[in-house]
Amino acid sequence: MNGSPGLSRDPERAVQERSPSAVERIVAAGFTRPDALVALERADGDVELALLALLAKNIVVPT
Repeated sequence: MNGSPGLSRDPERAVQERSPSAVERIVAAGFTRPDALVALERADGDVELALLALLAKNIVVPT
């Protein structure tokens, strides 16, 4: 209906419907709510994968 299969019109609502505690779990790990929502949407609601993706973004390789 929205022209893009797999993408919701309201990512927050889609994520919250899958697991209301998913966002809170990621926020409790120190990430912002908007970052949690985006990561969960990209990880198709998989909390562990979303957390790994957020953690990986923060890795700094010394040069």
